[in-house]
Amino acid sequence: MTQSTNGNAKLTFAPAASIPPLWQGLLAQAIKDHQEGKLDEAIATYKKAVKVIPNHPHLHYLLGTALIQKQSFPKAEVAMRRAVELAGQSFEYLNNLASALMGQAKYSEAETILQKAQTINPDSMDVLANLGVVLGELGRWSEAMLHLSRVRLERPDMRKILRYLGVAYCIAKDWPRAIEIIEDYLTGEPKDDVARNNLAMAYRAINEREGVLQTLKDLYENNPDNLSYLSNYYHHLVNFGRSQPALEVLERFAKNNPMDITINGLLSRHHFRYGDIDQAYVHARMVQMVKEFSPFSHMDPLSIYPRVLDFDGIDSLNLDLEKFVETTKDGNSTMNVAFLSLLPMAWTDQECEALYQMHKNWGDRLLKLSKEEPGVAEIPALSPRNAENKKLRIGFLSSDIRGHVVSKFIQGFIEHYDRDLFEIYLYINTQDIPDPIQMDMISHATGYQHVYNFTNVDVAKKILGDRIDILFDLNSHTGESRLGAMAHQCAPIQVTWLGYPYTTGLSTIDYILVDQWLCPPQGRWLVEKPLIKQGSFISIEGFPNVDIKPDPPFIRNDGIITFGSMNNPYKINRRVIQLWSKVLLAVPNSRFVFARPANEMKSQFLRHNLIQEFERNGVDKERIVLMENVANRHLPLYNEIDISLDTFPVTGGTTTTESLWMGTPVIIRYGPALHHRIGYSIVMAVGGMEDLCADNDADYVAAAARLANDPERIKAMRTALRDQMIQSSLGDTRRFVTDFQDALIDTARKEGLIS
Repeated sequence: MTQSTNGNAKLTFAPAASIPPLWQGLLAQAIKDHQEGKLDEAIATYKKAVKVIPNHPHLHYLLGTALIQKQSFPKAEVAMRRAVELAGQSFEYLNNLASALMGQAKYSEAETILQKAQTINPDSMDVLANLGVVLGELGRWSEAMLHLSRVRLERPDMRKILRYLGVAYCIAKDWPRAIEIIEDYLTGEPKDDVARNNLAMAYRAINEREGVLQTLKDLYENNPDNLSYLSNYYHHLVNFGRSQPALEVLERFAKNNPMDITINGLLSRHHFRYGDIDQAYVHARMVQMVKEFSPFSHMDPLSIYPRVLDFDGIDSLNLDLEKFVETTKDGNSTMNVAFLSLLPMAWTDQECEALYQMHKNWGDRLLKLSKEEPGVAEIPALSPRNAENKKLRIGFLSSDIRGHVVSKFIQGFIEHYDRDLFEIYLYINTQDIPDPIQMDMISHATGYQHVYNFTNVDVAKKILGDRIDILFDLNSHTGESRLGAMAHQCAPIQVTWLGYPYTTGLSTIDYILVDQWLCPPQGRWLVEKPLIKQGSFISIEGFPNVDIKPDPPFIRNDGIITFGSMNNPYKINRRVIQLWSKVLLAVPNSRFVFARPANEMKSQFLRHNLIQEFERNGVDKERIVLMENVANRHLPLYNEIDISLDTFPVTGGTTTTESLWMGTPVIIRYGPALHHRIGYSIVMAVGGMEDLCADNDADYVAAAARLANDPERIKAMRTALRDQMIQSSLGDTRRFVTDFQDALIDTARKEGLIS
């Protein structure tokens, strides 16, 4: 927020009478040069003068002042110390000595010197201004505010102090006053980027969006080649719902810099966010074409190529999880943005171990950074639990407390928890306008707070202030993650759940909530301890009552079995399509349906690559059917699929649940890691389908072929699966809530929170 200053160096001139006559003319010219800004000439003459007249304090003072203005602070300090030594306690000399120290960031020494100067002349505004700046740099902003406010009142011409006074009001969170002062300062210093950034922060704090955007626009336009300022302006336009102006900002820059790696990365992410997958892919390819490209530091190809199933492109990145482990050791704190794209690469034990080490390195780095965050000293320590509070306080921190699949899985507990045993607090990390789902969940909670505009430190302070006993993170490495807040140990027990199918890597998170089927054997590749809940780890409260056609598709399609998938393309890889192809070849009278939202299926790259990969594996393109679904209205498409085929190593969660809900069985491939076992957990919780789960490729193909050749079982499952789900631990909400509450109480007791 601040930037070092050379202080308020004061220049005064000694009477000529104390200078030998021979030197008076030379010094008069040097002083004239000094006043005219010809510092090199003035310094050269001053240096000659102090050699001839070494004990004249004011010559050392003049030399030191010129050196301060030249920003040669160490040499200025030597000259000013000599001046003070020769002249005794001159407040002007002391003030300029402090300026030389301030230029070297020696603020504690400068404070001591300025206090001496203030003792000599308590009414010197120059001394008081420097003291206010020093106190600000030392983090003592309330003291700084008092001094700088007095200077502003008595010496309105000393405008540079407004910069620090504005910061002081920002620190005090007196945002209207901060805005007034910083705007006043910028009228005289319009090029001060730090002050303009502070102004944007103040506008943001009071949610004055137009002020934020205009300030960031000015900042960028003052520095049109500064990509950091462009990126900041762009992201605020996007966050404030101005997607078209945001795109125009990027395109204007790209017009003159078509191969800039940063701008192409931003354009790739923008087009992906707003549904133009092909344009996102084009710009990701351009990122890879730039000489500076590295897959470890430029993540766009790694993120976008899987979305269009460009397996050749993925191969061209020469990815190696072991190398990624090495990059996380150097403290790359943004590495986690790639984790979701790396999950599909973790098949073998060695790959899972590498992914685990990568997460752990990242978590260790985050812990280190969290200790350096501004305001971290203000976070209170965990307080002993109030024994008189008979209810456990449970907190949920997430960006997905809204119309999102995560909310589907926790809604049952939020609505039906025992009010005599628990209090529920929601910490909502999204700036979206509250939707009906969010409002309903809020209505069942004891308390809630929107924290999108909070720093991680402020989130931690809020949650600690609410005295939460058990805090759940529901994002992990997805969405608007708040692992940075979890790093501050916001609650005595911290748990991650639902958001991400691997470890967080963060040692301040004590548990990961799983069930007996989801839990990796021996808790492998988890930093957290498994918190094993009885029954399913999720509940399907809130799934819509969409009609199921009683006759499976094969009856309506002349006996042709329709396999299918609605899984996210990032979960699909070459080996998955090889598996699916083997299934289709094992069941000749079959076809495969792939259905995704319209914005994805209009991608020519996705459609071409999918069909090409099936053809490479011997499956004719006529057997592949591409369909568009509509978000939140896609469930009826399961009426066109006889058997769903799951992905691997990242298995389906929501898609598996939805498929079963619609009476469409799922063939599952599972393994030893958490992300291998999500579909397995869901199918096992419903029950009666263990034979559809395989821990190797051959058994996966055999299970699919066996079911395809059992039309009576397919028909029976079509009508029975939904009721079977509702009666299972996955669908019986009351049972889920009871089991969940038991897990919370047992954990609180185990950790000594309750007896």
